[in-house]
Amino acid sequence: MNARFPFFLLLGMAVACAPDGESPQKADAGVEPEVENEAESFCGRNAGRLETADDGSVIIRGSCVVRGRVSIGQFNTRGIVEVTGRLQVASGVDLEGAVFLHLRRVGGGITAAGNRTLAIIGFPELVEVGGEINVVANFGLLTLQMDSLESIGTELIVLDNPDLPACDVEDTFAGVAVGGSRTVGGNCETCCAAE
Repeated sequence: MNARFPFFLLLGMAVACAPDGESPQKADAGVEPEVENEAESFCGRNAGRLETADDGSVIIRGSCVVRGRVSIGQFNTRGIVEVTGRLQVASGVDLEGAVFLHLRRVGGGITAAGNRTLAIIGFPELVEVGGEINVVANFGLLTLQMDSLESIGTELIVLDNPDLPACDVEDTFAGVAVGGSRTVGGNCETCCAAE
């Protein structure tokens, strides 16, 4: 599925981030201004605490919630590889796509629920989710991209996304280790091409 999406655009996304159990803070002094600006694109002006590794990658200490619609053009999280808390696309957000290009780990869960315009949720490099994945009732969702995913800490829930091909959901999560239950259903059974 990666070949279908060689370049990603994300229009209309604003995200709020805060460290787990803390108020939002400005970036640590050691974070490069370009990376700080990138984190603001990802987490809004009040980005959670940022840490920069020797290789230049960034970890956001906190949970991030996509909340609003702001035109930011190209959304590219090339330096952001981890969110230690939860990552959520809030319900009712007027957003066509949420693609997190180089995010490899989410310490908490990932939730996208109750969105009517969301056509793609993409995590092409995501390997591990510490909590659950909960993708429910996204009525325009056509693509759920998690081709590199290896493990989910608790449960997998992909329910009632009427335009999301059920065969793609099955293929995406077939080899993924899930620490709890798998609840998958109500996705598009007739959207899969005959093989």
